[in-house]
Amino acid sequence: MREIADQMRAATDSIQSLVNELSGGKVISKGGLAEIEGQLKTELGENLQHVDLLSSSREIRIRPKRFLGSEIFRSVADVVRKYGGRWDGMQRCFIIYPRQRT
Repeated sequence: MREIADQMRAATDSIQSLVNELSGGKVISKGGLAEIEGQLKTELGENLQHVDLLSSSREIRIRPKRFLGSEIFRSVADVVRKYGGRWDGMQRCFIIYPRQRT
């Protein structure tokens, strides 16, 4: 019985290391999302007035309140890309998934 438990633990560790390697890091905890959200607010600066920040346990969404224009859109996109996010044209918002780069 102990042998099976050891094999299961080894398999779990192996799977976790593969997940971390493929995802580019470890999953950020809920507290980590709040920290990233605070950093986003700071980095967006005055552009924060043009967007809404929506966060859940799975992702952070940045939705424009109105048409941003190319200059503001580009500056927001640069900040979002820094955190591994992207623009989703179908949902018309930026999405940052809670993955930490190593």
